[in-house]
Amino acid sequence: MAINMKMSSDLQSNRPAEYNPDAGRVCARIGAAGVFLISLAVFVKTAAPTVSFWDSGEFIACAFTLGIPHPPGAPLYLLIGRLFTMFPVWVDPAFPMNLISAITSALAVLFLYLITVRLVLLGWGGGERGLIRVSGVVGGAVAALMLAFSDTFWYNAVETEVYGFSTMLMAMSLWLGLRWMERAGDANSHRILFFIAYLMGLAGGVHLLCLLTVPTLLMLVWFRKPGILKDPMVWACAALLFVAGYSTYASLYIRSGLNPMIDENNPETWANFIRFLGREQYGAESMLLGVFDRKAPFWDFQIWTMYIKYFLAQFPVPGIGFVSDAFRQATSQDVQPVRISVVPYLLGCWGIWEHWRRDGRRFWSIAALFVLSGVGLSIYLNMEDPQPRERDYVFVGSFALFCVWMGIASAAVVRGAYILRGRSAAVVAACFLLAMPGALAASLYPSHDRTGNRFAFDYAANILNSCDSDAILFTNADNDSFPLWYQQEVMGLRQDVRVVNLSLLNTPWYIKQLRDLDPKLTIRYTDEYIDRVLTAHTPPAVKQSGRFWPEAREVKAAGLKWTVRGTPGRVLRVQDVMVLKIVDWNGWTRPVYFALTVPDGNRMGLGDYLEMEGMVFRLLQRKASPVHVQRTRKHLMDLYRFRGVSDPGVHRNRTARNLLANYPAVFLHLAEVMAEEGDRDGAYEVLRFCEKHALPPEHWQGAVLMAALMHRLDRPGETQRLLKTVLDSDLVDEETRLGTVAELQMRIGRYDAAIELYGRMIENNLRVEQALFNRAASRERIGDLAGAANDLEHLLRLTPGDREVAQALETLRQRVGRHEATDGR
Repeated sequence: MAINMKMSSDLQSNRPAEYNPDAGRVCARIGAAGVFLISLAVFVKTAAPTVSFWDSGEFIACAFTLGIPHPPGAPLYLLIGRLFTMFPVWVDPAFPMNLISAITSALAVLFLYLITVRLVLLGWGGGERGLIRVSGVVGGAVAALMLAFSDTFWYNAVETEVYGFSTMLMAMSLWLGLRWMERAGDANSHRILFFIAYLMGLAGGVHLLCLLTVPTLLMLVWFRKPGILKDPMVWACAALLFVAGYSTYASLYIRSGLNPMIDENNPETWANFIRFLGREQYGAESMLLGVFDRKAPFWDFQIWTMYIKYFLAQFPVPGIGFVSDAFRQATSQDVQPVRISVVPYLLGCWGIWEHWRRDGRRFWSIAALFVLSGVGLSIYLNMEDPQPRERDYVFVGSFALFCVWMGIASAAVVRGAYILRGRSAAVVAACFLLAMPGALAASLYPSHDRTGNRFAFDYAANILNSCDSDAILFTNADNDSFPLWYQQEVMGLRQDVRVVNLSLLNTPWYIKQLRDLDPKLTIRYTDEYIDRVLTAHTPPAVKQSGRFWPEAREVKAAGLKWTVRGTPGRVLRVQDVMVLKIVDWNGWTRPVYFALTVPDGNRMGLGDYLEMEGMVFRLLQRKASPVHVQRTRKHLMDLYRFRGVSDPGVHRNRTARNLLANYPAVFLHLAEVMAEEGDRDGAYEVLRFCEKHALPPEHWQGAVLMAALMHRLDRPGETQRLLKTVLDSDLVDEETRLGTVAELQMRIGRYDAAIELYGRMIENNLRVEQALFNRAASRERIGDLAGAANDLEHLLRLTPGDREVAQALETLRQRVGRHEATDGR
């Protein structure tokens, strides 16, 4: 008690005479407007100008046509998206869809600010309410802006995705729950609870992650007024309103009955609709029961790689952290360096402690949601190793709640500074705290700015424009299909081309749609055969459908004859059978293509009959040459667009880098064939065009391969210029740069240059053993036998048990001896 009285006395002495408690309320409103407008301005400025890779193309196409996307559908999001795309001011309907994410993400930032301010007020209260409100404003601003500029949240805020919208609904419902707790004694307070129930129903029409807030909301009700949870009338009204909100799903049922071009899972019947809601496109296994059968190592992968890695990568504030190599990619075993800043996490942990000791009940409610939306989700989703992409977007709810605790700690810092040192100290503390999200924004701005990013738009158009009229085009998965859907359905480009997604070709509904919807494919299977035989998994059905394939077998289709190897599981996929049947039934009436991104294993052994024509392989009736030179050159240099690909000012994330690497691969393949055919000048022209327009700056491997090809074309100046660009690049580590370029210099006979580069590696302690061995080989090639012997002696001291090195050194010493004897004579 004495301590509290002393603190109150200090407060009175530090508070100026003109102190106005209402100023805190005005300050709170200014703070709310500020965080919303700042985040909205940044999100709009950095928003993608058009379609992006992954689900963006699918959502835009489905919103524009009111089609049916992958389960569970997001109907509310699509309906709102359709409204946004109807405004005639947009040249590209993708941009207003991207603005939905920007606006809803900014609203999520606003609600997180309000939540943090509310928690600070509820946790401290007392006679210092004016001070607490002002410190709460600082804490709310820190929490809101740290979320706004965190890695995953910002990434989702600038493209067409549901996660910004879902985060807004989660934050809005949590804020309403806190407001209800304050007004639970009012006669009409139940209206807030009923509105939350309706909001949860609407939220289901955006993303099911929103429903994770329900346990937290129930805890808030239990702590404040538990009797409500025992009232059956309240439950009945809440359920009715939830169903009313959830009724947006009826739009999918109705639209599917009208057979839109994109109609995934075909939920036009009650049975299909139930399967659609159950996400059975991804398998009929119960996710709840599957929790007990882990599909990957629980700690090492599902927790460490698939959650903790993402959590620690969210706030890379420059200057106060370090880079960790303790993590790997979700898609492979490759190491993924993560830049970790310590201060935000220390601040968040302090906020956890402050919240717990001052407001235990609300702390446990927030903590429950934090665990559910983080570790709990990781356990429930039971993700396999590897994944097709990084999954950080799933856990954005937990990242947001940790920002709340950062804000609570920030409020405690400002309050403590005011109590101990007065207003000036509080202002200084607030400035330092608010500088943290500013530094975070500056750090991540280059990697999150989508200005000039038209990669997916051009990539899809280039693939479609590679095909002749009325073509059949096999694609592999999301990124070589969804942008194509967008181009066809939204931009009206090449709607004569029938895109056949091989992943979806395993499903009965998709096979039927290819058969029944224009442009139709010739598929002679009946519905009954497709459902009961082709896609069934019983042994008789597998044999009857021709999927039993225990060993290599000769295949005859459409006049072609080739061998298809046996499969490890002794069973072909449905897509494999359908590729064979579509090719056979088509009978060369329409040209058939495979996208460049379709791997060899999905081409059913047709590689000998596939000829490259730009970004596609064309199926021929004869054995094919590696590349059709004239068509590929025309596609690459006259038809395709490569906007921003070679521009160092446009950021390319890992997905874009991987897909855009196909461009230089095609150029290099074409130039190599042209060189072999004797058209050396033409090959040089192709390489120069590629370097100028289609070589991403990060693709140093392409520059090295181009340099090697320039050497074959007798262009030594170009070779050395390209290698210098690799050496000068800061986009790849020094060890890789020096080692790769030195190895190529050896291969092309530039031994002096190789010796100099290996010397730099040895000086910098980079792969010293390999550098010594290769420098010795280079010195031997130019006749510096003594220098080579010195390098091998050095290497032998480092690896005393290496017999190969010892033998090479002995052979070299003998040569040195013979050389000296010859010189003596």
